[in-house]
Parts: sequence; C-alpha cells; structure tokens
Amino acid sequence: MGVHLYQYDLLSDSAVAVLRIDPDLAYQRLVVTGEGSHVGQISLAAVTPENILSTKIADTDEATAALSGLWLWHDWLDKSHTLSQGIETSTGSFWHAIMHRREGDFNNAKYWYGKCRNHPSMAEMARRGSQLVTASPASDHARAIIERGWDAYALVDFMESFYDAADDHPPLKLAQQLQRMEWEILMDHTLKAAAGRE
Repeated sequence: MGVHLYQYDLLSDSAVAVLRIDPDLAYQRLVVTGEGSHVGQISLAAVTPENILSTKIADTDEATAALSGLWLWHDWLDKSHTLSQGIETSTGSFWHAIMHRREGDFNNAKYWYGKCRNHPSMAEMARRGSQLVTASPASDHARAIIERGWDAYALVDFMESFYDAADDHPPLKLAQQLQRMEWEILMDHTLKAAAGRE
C-alpha cells in the first residue's frame, strides 16, 4: 500500500527511513493493543522535532506534531500521546484525537476531534474520503462520514463498529483505507506548516 505524501520531500532522511519500514503493514490496526513495531521504534529514536524536516523548521509545534504522527504510524500510542497532548493547536488536537481513537477510547477521541473540526485538512479529507467511500462495497455503512463534508464523529462511530471484524470484512478494509488517508492528509498539512509553507 505504501505512503502517498505530497510533502515527502520535506522529510529528513531519518524520517523517510521510518516510513520505509514495513510500509504495507504499518498503520493497519484500527485499535492498537500491545506494543508497536520494534524496528520502527529503533528508527524513531533517531528522529526529533529538530531533525524531522529536510529544511529549516519554521514552527516547532508543527514539527513536534509531525513526530507525533510518525510514532502513530508504527503504533506507539503512548509516545505519540506524550507529544500531541503538549501542543495547543488545532493540528495537535487532531493528532491527539487520532491517538485516542486508535487506543479504543472513542468518546475521548470525539472530544479532541471537536477541538479541530475546522482544521484546514478537512476539505481534502472530504474530497478523497468521498472517492474511497463511493468506490467501496461497504459504502452504505460509511455514508454518514461524507454526507456533509468530512464528519470525524461519524468516522469514529464507523471505526468503533468494525475495528474487530474479520480481515476480509469490507467495512474493515474501508476503515483501514480511510484511516491511512486521514493520516496522509494530516501529515502533509503538518509538514507544510512545520516548514512555513502554509
């Protein structure tokens, strides 16, 4: 499946190396139990907010938020949480919301999604999410997510309903696609903001 970032060139070599580890297996679990990827953890230890970009950092909070997203990529929720909870911006709240959703704390995820409901990346999520939902055999289950733009609360409800379904269950496949799309779009925004290109 791989990672499809528009702003991939903004990442430092050490950050790119993190994304190259098990690219088709990373970020598949909707709800994470246990530990994340140990190989990912080793690579992540070399990445800091100061060296995450290949260019000068214009916004340290956004660079820290991007690092929070990288820890989420390899399912290290506690480390991601430590980073995101200290960022008092809409983007920090967004990463915080995703972390709580992926730990299965769905009500808390909705609380944090409420703090970023006007985030600039929502329009792109609505556009790309609509394409994914429309093309899926599970589209009836997910229609509420895209009926009025991008509805993060409906996304949480959808994930909660199907996160423990069998691997070949169409709603689970769609949920994994939506989760990965959300991560990619938010990471693109975060990297641009960190580099001062927003």
